[in-house]
Amino acid sequence: MKLLQRVNAMPDMGQRGVDFYRRRIARFTRYEQVIAVLLMAIPCVLLRYGDNTPLTMPCETGSSNTCRDSISAFYDMSHEPLFYMPLTVAAVLFFSNAVLRRENWWNALVGIALAGVVFFDHDAYDLAHTIFAAVFFLTTMVIVSWYLPKNLTGTTGIRIGITPFRAIRSIAIFLVQAAIFAVVYTAFNLFVAEAVQLWIVAGHYILHSIKLAERDRPVSNGNSGQN
Repeated sequence: MKLLQRVNAMPDMGQRGVDFYRRRIARFTRYEQVIAVLLMAIPCVLLRYGDNTPLTMPCETGSSNTCRDSISAFYDMSHEPLFYMPLTVAAVLFFSNAVLRRENWWNALVGIALAGVVFFDHDAYDLAHTIFAAVFFLTTMVIVSWYLPKNLTGTTGIRIGITPFRAIRSIAIFLVQAAIFAVVYTAFNLFVAEAVQLWIVAGHYILHSIKLAERDRPVSNGNSGQN
């Protein structure tokens, strides 16, 4: 049973007490908004402060230049903290969101995967890095695929069983994301494809947090005790 449902079910819990706990629950949604801002900012910060970026040096296939053609390639840039700090903070926020709001358990997997991307650079630990990166992007694609329809239909936070229609719809959204990633990667490079996917995920978390905040919004005004 979800935390909000447990609070509402507590005996002798006045409406003011319920609203207090609802406000605390609603604050957890701000984690997702902060996560979204970080995800959107990461590619922009790397392009602005990184060296040998796709904007300053062409990333040509087979070229011997040192263009950083992926987000992971910035791990050893001259301003290293600007690579490690936002990714590490985002990983911690993902995991904290999962712990504080148990409904969002999937964020723990995303946080662990992102931490793996940070801890294992793609040069010295290529296999481990690739696995964690794949888990991160595939998991976020699955999350967007499942929750986008719920966010758009106003059923966020409501347990809905899996039906053939919902499964097909989610698979279709997943395939659209995968196609966007593949097309952008082919047309540009991995950095741009990763950036676009991060912005898609950020958009999901912004919409998801708004819908959760609406669901958990306190229902009383002042001294009102009505539901």
